[in-house]
Amino acid sequence: MTLLLLLACVRGPVSQTGYDPIAEPAPAPAGALAPHVHTLEQLRASMPVGTVIRLRVRAAGAPEVEQRWEVTAADADGVTIASRVLGADGALLKDEGAAVSTWAELYAHADFPADRTLVAPSSVDVPAGHFETVLYTVIGTPEEGGRDFVKQLHFAKDLPGPPVYFTIVDGKGTTLEMTLLERTPR
Repeated sequence: MTLLLLLACVRGPVSQTGYDPIAEPAPAPAGALAPHVHTLEQLRASMPVGTVIRLRVRAAGAPEVEQRWEVTAADADGVTIASRVLGADGALLKDEGAAVSTWAELYAHADFPADRTLVAPSSVDVPAGHFETVLYTVIGTPEEGGRDFVKQLHFAKDLPGPPVYFTIVDGKGTTLEMTLLERTPR
């Protein structure tokens, strides 16, 4: 299942060709993680049964698609999310079925190494609206393409869950862009 529930933050602009070399993450102990925007309890409370999340996904070399996630079951331990992929015309391309995850597993999607992550307040306008966000900029490792591989994730301060806007940029430009189209309830 292509369940990409990410939770995180950033500082410093990213150009079309990679990370702005002026900004640097603060030194951190090995294995330390950047702080999360929300608590696990806030995540759990923000995604009751019936929550629908629609995301536009643009990947380099692939047609634009919409991911539609629906919370079909939830309890104190975990959540069941049904996922479908739709084409730009709204036609069903793939029913990915339902997947069960623990809240801790979803929460861990926002684990980013502190020594490679910049965190800063920001804001973003997406089809779902205007959001005050915490921006995480995660600098790539040499295996990912080095400093030219950068992830930027805008997490809405008042909407725990996946980022409302997410990009991956490498030395050739944007390779992935995920944008929140709608989230109900909100």
